[in-house]
Amino acid sequence: MRRPVPTTLLTIAVLASNGCSGLLRGYAEGESTALGESLPETYGATSGMVRFALDDLGTLNTDALETHALPWKVAVAALLVNRRALGEDIPLEPEAILPILREFGFVTPDTIRNWEGAPYPGFADGPVGMLRGVARRGFPRVVVEVAGLGCASCHAGVLYDESGNPTNEVWLGLPNTSLNLGAYSDALSKAYSHAVSVPDRILAALDTLYPALNAEERHTIEEHVLPGLMEEVPELNRRFGSLSPFNPGGPGTPNGVGSLKRMLGLLEETRDDEVSLAQIPDLGDRVLRTSLTVDGAYRIPGRPRFAAMTPDEVDARHLDGLTRIAAFFAMPAMGARAGRIERSVPRVREIMEYLRHYRPPPFPGPVDSALARRGRSVYDRACAECHGTYAPGLEGRLTEFPNALVAGDDIGTDPVRWQSASPDVLAVLEELDYARYLDPAPTGGYVAPPLTGLWATAPYLHNASVPTLWHLMHPELRPGRFEVGGHMLDYDRLGLAGVLDREGVFRYPEGYRPWSTPFVYDTSIRGQSNGGHSREFAHLSETQKRSLLEYLKLL
Repeated sequence: MRRPVPTTLLTIAVLASNGCSGLLRGYAEGESTALGESLPETYGATSGMVRFALDDLGTLNTDALETHALPWKVAVAALLVNRRALGEDIPLEPEAILPILREFGFVTPDTIRNWEGAPYPGFADGPVGMLRGVARRGFPRVVVEVAGLGCASCHAGVLYDESGNPTNEVWLGLPNTSLNLGAYSDALSKAYSHAVSVPDRILAALDTLYPALNAEERHTIEEHVLPGLMEEVPELNRRFGSLSPFNPGGPGTPNGVGSLKRMLGLLEETRDDEVSLAQIPDLGDRVLRTSLTVDGAYRIPGRPRFAAMTPDEVDARHLDGLTRIAAFFAMPAMGARAGRIERSVPRVREIMEYLRHYRPPPFPGPVDSALARRGRSVYDRACAECHGTYAPGLEGRLTEFPNALVAGDDIGTDPVRWQSASPDVLAVLEELDYARYLDPAPTGGYVAPPLTGLWATAPYLHNASVPTLWHLMHPELRPGRFEVGGHMLDYDRLGLAGVLDREGVFRYPEGYRPWSTPFVYDTSIRGQSNGGHSREFAHLSETQKRSLLEYLKLL
């Protein structure tokens, strides 16, 4: 198998992977300090919630520094020093990193609204989902604080008030639709590129930022981390023009396939066509899936890939199978090595039990109940066959999910993501011992998802290419470009709030100040087209569409 390029998807780290850095001539592991001294088992029934928010699943180690993790203190120093060099008035203090991270959609919340039954961790020194721990090794001596992304970085989304304005509260399980890993990757790339030209300034900044820095960690940084960066960064910039050979994704749309290919050693050279983006979903009712990923590429071995499920059928065997697949996602999402995935399975099993009972937040705005009841009838006729049957009335509980695969040619949405299950990827996957838990296969389409929590998950379609559900129902009016990230919500059209400007870009309302830096999504770019899923609405009247929107608020 070819070795992975030591570049970036989620959090750039570029220590030498060719044996040039003493840091990588052995293995050192840390553990998320956010868990505290007590393991989540002491939290009983809430242990899955605690692990979902705070557990690194064994990925905070020096292996991950080759791919997904950061040498935290060096990264903070590099980002701040680079901003100051660009003329920004930023103090050299650890807290100054928080507003920078917020620009990329990371959230340091006032509270997690659905946290219960366990001591609240607090996030005074870092965003939710950004986990840190000290990796240590005895010989040669290595001590370095490592930072990586956990489940909650992508799956803890901001909440909105009754008018659609974002709050600084989050809900575990909602997608972070503002998390822009591509912009984060670019910023780190520029910061590291600047750092290698001014290593003395980085060391001086570390003295100011961390005056109590452990002597052993200081030695590790001086002897291993900075030399590794100084050797690798210029070479990667020469080869790729940046530190990443593919598009890491935009707000709420990470490129998991690109990351997986990198981890499998399939990205030896620049791949400009590596644009297999997929929206981060809300996790409501996802335990009813019989296969995972938007195209259903992974299934529980011995079970049907596409079969109807009810909540009563979610037994231990089903959860165990989903757990094995979900644990595998730590490889592309968190940088876990294939050989270490097995170790995380018991932890992920606790998380899966938590998700079994997870519910998204209720819609916070006004609802016309009479209109929603009429919309319920429209949903049953037009949507339930693919998206599932909900309890009678307006309760919004999914009672049966069909796990329906819709062929790409039939649904007509952007095909890049399902086409990414290519023979080269499948062949390398099948070489892994862990493949026995995945049964990877191409499907030729997309699995229609549950619509639970839909109101809070804009933009829409699997590649997040349509800003509102109203635009989804009016295909001819879907904007070709729109702002996303740090957005407010429009509860009338149900999605991103905005208006078309003179250039035809759907932009935020005048006077609105987004909480993270907006990104203009361009549907003309490969992998980002907004076509398809249109004939489902062709036969509906405007009154029916209006009533359907009202009902969808309640799911």
